[in-house]
Amino acid sequence: EGPLGLLARWAQRGRRLAFVLVVLAIGLTGMVGSGITFDLKFNGELPDAHPARQDQERVDELLGGIHPLQIRAVTSDKSRTTDPNSFDDLIRLHRFLVNKDSVGSVLSFADAILWVSRIAGHSPDTVTGNTRQVAFVRNKRFRPYYLKADLLARELSPVPLVEEDASAYLLWVRLHDSGARAWSGLLDSIDKLDREHLEHLTLESGGFAHVVVQARKQLQPDLTRVLLLTTLVTLASMAAAFFSMRVALLSIIPLTLTVTTTLATMVVFKIPVAHPNLFVLSAALGLGVDALIHLIAAARERHRGGERAVVACHQAVVSSGASVSWTYLLLLAGLSTLLVSRMSSIREVAAVLLVAMTVNLVSTLVVFAAGGQWLLGEVDPEGS
Repeated sequence: EGPLGLLARWAQRGRRLAFVLVVLAIGLTGMVGSGITFDLKFNGELPDAHPARQDQERVDELLGGIHPLQIRAVTSDKSRTTDPNSFDDLIRLHRFLVNKDSVGSVLSFADAILWVSRIAGHSPDTVTGNTRQVAFVRNKRFRPYYLKADLLARELSPVPLVEEDASAYLLWVRLHDSGARAWSGLLDSIDKLDREHLEHLTLESGGFAHVVVQARKQLQPDLTRVLLLTTLVTLASMAAAFFSMRVALLSIIPLTLTVTTTLATMVVFKIPVAHPNLFVLSAALGLGVDALIHLIAAARERHRGGERAVVACHQAVVSSGASVSWTYLLLLAGLSTLLVSRMSSIREVAAVLLVAMTVNLVSTLVVFAAGGQWLLGEVDPEGS
């Protein structure tokens, strides 16, 4: 009989145990896979020692970040950007950004005030006066600094630091190449700062980093949509092909284990969900029913030829299961060659497919051997 015959005999004699083990595997891998992360990185394709990547890292360090993020801080005060209260919020925002790991550098009107105040021998915190002073006194103290800083910024800054109508400050932020996940955390913290601590400014983000973060936010709904649609289409196709809802229901078990194990593997090896992985998961589900189709077709043919269901399923696993296993092994051998690629995304895609197809093959053989009799409508007592 060989290994496949022994596997089929074990699954047929202990159907309940086989299904319990598969369900436990689904639960365990599902718990691990729930920790999956979503990220987009732009320098991850090249090896760490590649000269181009090292050059990029040096440029990133020298320039204080290479990915732009623009923040528009709109003031709600009547005096607009000349109001000291708005400037106090700007300083608070500027210092908040500088202390973030993802941020390489920040250029804002606070820098212009810093230049002017240093020339005058004052701290930028003192140019707006005491917060307990009346507004007239604070405005009178702050306005000369503002006018000098505005003139200096127009002459020296390569980008505008205040809008022409003085309705908003413009902050020019450069981010390190730390990935969309880190950038998303930064933007979330900026939103929290805006809601809870900035009373006189309303923040609006834009630029390349903002677009990338929005793209990352689409990954999770896309993953859910892809898995649901692929599963529904696959199950509907199985039910229509064999005119049996039982076939579709039995297909759910190995497909579910394939998905949860794949996600768990990505968590263990720290492979984030990115756009290429969505294709891989969809393809893995489509390939996942290939083995089951061959096994069901072989068992049905034998059962119609007069064999008992238990014998038909056993022989289907031994005969058709062997050809299916060799097909999978050749596919796995081809995929394994991609693991030596220097491109990280290709290695990750190959690793995910290897795990998905291996788990799917084993789970399909076990589930079919244990539940094939139910499909054929002839269930012998367990252990017989």
